[in-house]
Amino acid sequence: MIVLRKYRYTVLVFFFLFLFSYKGIAQLTITQVTSPQIQRDQERNARKMEDDTLSLPVWDDFSYEGGFPSPDIWINSPNVLINYTLGIRPPTLGVATFDGATGNGGIYNANQEAVGIADSLVSKPVNLSTLGPTEINSVYLSFFWQFYGFPEIPDAEDSLRLFFRNQQNEWEVIDVFDRDRAISSDTFQQVIYKVEPRFLHSAFQFKFENKARLSGSYDSWHIDYVYLNKGRSVNDLAFLDRAITHPPDYIFDGYSAVPVDQFIPDPDKFLIPSKVDIYNLDNLLQPIEYTAIIRDTFDKNKILDTLNFNTEVNPPLQGTQRRTLNINELDVDKLDLTSDSIFLTMDFYISSGDTISEGVIDYRVNDTTSIDYALTNYFATDDGSAEFGLGLEQLDGQLAYMFVMEEPDIINRVDIHFPNIGRDQAGSAFSFRVWRRLTDNPDDLLFERQDMAIAPITSFNEFQTITLSDIYVTDTFYVGYEQRTNLFMAVGFDKQHDAGERIFYNVLGEWIPNTDHHGSLMIRPYFGDREPTGFEEEFNLKPKIYPNPTTGIIHVEGQFDRMTLYDLLGNVLIETGESGDVIRYDLSSFKEGLYIMKVFSGGKIYTEKILKLR
Repeated sequence: MIVLRKYRYTVLVFFFLFLFSYKGIAQLTITQVTSPQIQRDQERNARKMEDDTLSLPVWDDFSYEGGFPSPDIWINSPNVLINYTLGIRPPTLGVATFDGATGNGGIYNANQEAVGIADSLVSKPVNLSTLGPTEINSVYLSFFWQFYGFPEIPDAEDSLRLFFRNQQNEWEVIDVFDRDRAISSDTFQQVIYKVEPRFLHSAFQFKFENKARLSGSYDSWHIDYVYLNKGRSVNDLAFLDRAITHPPDYIFDGYSAVPVDQFIPDPDKFLIPSKVDIYNLDNLLQPIEYTAIIRDTFDKNKILDTLNFNTEVNPPLQGTQRRTLNINELDVDKLDLTSDSIFLTMDFYISSGDTISEGVIDYRVNDTTSIDYALTNYFATDDGSAEFGLGLEQLDGQLAYMFVMEEPDIINRVDIHFPNIGRDQAGSAFSFRVWRRLTDNPDDLLFERQDMAIAPITSFNEFQTITLSDIYVTDTFYVGYEQRTNLFMAVGFDKQHDAGERIFYNVLGEWIPNTDHHGSLMIRPYFGDREPTGFEEEFNLKPKIYPNPTTGIIHVEGQFDRMTLYDLLGNVLIETGESGDVIRYDLSSFKEGLYIMKVFSGGKIYTEKILKLR
């Protein structure tokens, strides 16, 4: 699972684009995701009282942890979501998102037609009463704004508004943003406003507020890089700041996690250069260097590979230029592929000479980010975070997700994230299925488990585990379900990583490839050994089998009653009786490929996949 180490927030409300059925025929529908009864830490903001006054400059680029606005700058703003995922091409890491949902995953009004004021972002009071005669005409507020982005498009009557508080303690509307003013839905536009002398008092405040439908995560707006200071002019729109705008992408082609046994035979089929976006907020050419280091996720002092080290961005970034950087591929020879699992963290940072300005503005906070990957026992195309839910609203509707194997293997478990979608999906009935091919031929249905129900979830992005009998899969296979409800039933949908070509659905007896929705379903098939119980781990009962992979000789160490080696067709190749020491087996005459070893010990059966190399 990918985790944004630089900004590990608890996501509480996400957004949706709702596509209605066409002529009564059910289609794949994408919808909002809400948190399962998680409350945002609103008291943290409440404790920051309005009499806690700020001094100039005031700056926030939202590149921080927490999921909600910094209480050092903002008050009474618990419903605005700070996130890395919902804005498109922002100036820096992190944006503030406004919509029609509250901060704890709820709604403002159950009436689907209700429209009104929703989220607001309110600054602490700023003391502007001490400015000298040469400064009073040089106070300006600037920021970037975007409508829509990845979430739901605002309606024509929706808006984002900017307010200033005057000396009479009244809010004055300074500007109104609507969709007609937007260049495009993937562009952040910068604006700047003079703070007129009538606002230069000891408790000046500014506020952002959106008008939207009040029944969910509709009508979305985003702002970034808010800056209030003296000594500015209307043309002061450049900053000595070079920033990462989005975390690095995957290092495995289409996957955040890949089974080790699938990776080993041909790593080049999976490895790709990761990409990352950077942006020069200055209006002059700026030299930048970047570094990407792969560490052991659980031992940060252990560097596994240095992908780039002080690599020059060449040619240098021009003023206000954005660039996508290619990070070098991981060197697979530096990994211990005999391990069952390898968890990797990429630390990425730029060296640009960014500094702390005026003792307050730390331009370095957006220069570093991290992301996690895994070589383990499952496939994951998602990054572990559901921006949306995708599914069907039809009894007996079927949804399938495709996976392609490099080597034959045994699937014995599937994890699926069924998010809250404005309602709790728990209890919705379905039949889980694994297919060889998506046809009407019963022989192509490899596995079916009926009478299942969605389990309650207690944390955001929580997966439900479905245990299977050992199922032999080779080449292409599909996992999914047939729903036993006519209510909308959705799977977590990661909009940041596109695997939409893997999604198929069936509502009228014919399988249809998805062509409308871009993203990844949060469905993860697991292979090989089942996870050991705590009792087995505590007493270390599982025999040790090594080396694996092997070119011929393999050892089985420990107490066991019987050992049997099978090929993937179920044929018994080796079978031995009781042992209490180390048994050595010679597989040199066996063909290259995958074999299954079952070890019987203490009334338990341990299954190990053995990869035979040439």
